[in-house]
Amino acid sequence: MHKATRQPEHFKSVSIGMTAILACLLIAGSAGSASAYRPASGLIITAPDSSGVIILSGYRIPYKKLEDCDPPFVHYFTDHTGRNWRYTLDDEDLFLGHFFIHAEKTLARNDKPAPGYDLLNQYNPPENRHPAFYIIAYLEHRMAGPNPDMQEILRDAKLFADKDIFLTHTPYLQFIVRLSLENNQGIQHKKLLDAVNNNLHDSCSKSRLLILSYRSLGRAYIERELDELFASASCLVQDRNRDVLNGLMPLLVKRYVNLLDTSLDDAEFFRKSLFSLFRKFSAEKAAVAQRDFDGQTWNLRELAVINNLIKTGKYTLARQRLARLIIDVASSDEDIKKTTLGAYWTLVRHYYDTGDLKNAQGCINHIFSNSEHTALNTGNFKMIFAKSLKSGDLATSYQLYELGRQLMTDQCSLSDLYIELVDLSIRKGVEDHGCDSPLLDKAEMIMPAVHCLKPGKAEKKIGEWSARLKQHSCKKRLSNLEKMSNIRDDN
Repeated sequence: MHKATRQPEHFKSVSIGMTAILACLLIAGSAGSASAYRPASGLIITAPDSSGVIILSGYRIPYKKLEDCDPPFVHYFTDHTGRNWRYTLDDEDLFLGHFFIHAEKTLARNDKPAPGYDLLNQYNPPENRHPAFYIIAYLEHRMAGPNPDMQEILRDAKLFADKDIFLTHTPYLQFIVRLSLENNQGIQHKKLLDAVNNNLHDSCSKSRLLILSYRSLGRAYIERELDELFASASCLVQDRNRDVLNGLMPLLVKRYVNLLDTSLDDAEFFRKSLFSLFRKFSAEKAAVAQRDFDGQTWNLRELAVINNLIKTGKYTLARQRLARLIIDVASSDEDIKKTTLGAYWTLVRHYYDTGDLKNAQGCINHIFSNSEHTALNTGNFKMIFAKSLKSGDLATSYQLYELGRQLMTDQCSLSDLYIELVDLSIRKGVEDHGCDSPLLDKAEMIMPAVHCLKPGKAEKKIGEWSARLKQHSCKKRLSNLEKMSNIRDDN
């Protein structure tokens, strides 16, 4: 058999032994009703057992071996992956779509595929149609079949999600939106979602997809699109897809919380407007949405009101509401518990700053009775205690000492503060009232905290106390100190 001379865009001459194949080729390349609107189609071959190219609608499909044909309709070949193919002029679009997907998977699996499989590089308008035209036709054909695997179809469609010629192609992006919603699945590929968001007109479908994608891309991404989502909120309200509504709710809550931080009036206006919008479409759905929304935001709204009361000096009202709120948030997430505790400790600091020890003590007791002994609580307690010692406020310091004894299971965690209180009591006691000062009685009561220190540090601190008492000839106090220093507090 003689090898034909290569003539692009035309059929090659072959020997008489290829008569049957030529018959297929001549029909495949002939003009007619099925091919009149198409770019050039046909075959370029070298020999029956050698590789070549099938030209379909302007795309060059590489083959390894022509197998057989059944003129005038059916053509068979084997590609370089060993896969057998058949196609006809009537299903040329479907075949091309299938082969585009096959070629893309081949490229993904093989670092060095056979030449010609990067079919996307052959797109050259107006010489040929966009690859998405054929891919969508093929995937829609699969969707119309019995028991289609919609997840697999979506995966095949997303094979091209990082290709620039697809990210600007409206029909492809619309198809992705439709498929994703039919699979009730958001887009995790940020580049693809950006393309959908930037290149498609606003619509209910687009908004639904953005909301479903919220879980994948996170709150920060979707918050940038909130205004766009609200623009189509009317159609979202009617959506029966609970995943969409559940995805929308965190966005509404977030917008509301942001408003609470700036203006209670604006936040309440937003809340009422939202429920008014819901009621326009379904009274039943509005009631459910309102319960859901209020269930997620009541604590936040109450906290915003409390913070406003503190800012405006209405401390009694703030304390009353905080006393209820700290109980209500006991089973809430950590963020709201921490925020509530933060507001409560702000109120405690105000009471101490104004010398209202009674209300301060009441708040601290309530905090420790109705919340875990968290690092947040212990940290705030220590900061207030340290501030009182630094300012020399012995009345506050002794109250905090008593509270610490009652509330803290680990007394040694406060030993540094207790020892500092002893230092302050001895200094002020002997300077102001001498050896009989009641402050020295209190100091002796607190001195055992020194045993929380390592032996060397404890001895050094006892030595400092002893030196100051000797300086003022407080013999009885020195005797008591010596007795204490010989007793190890096992606690």
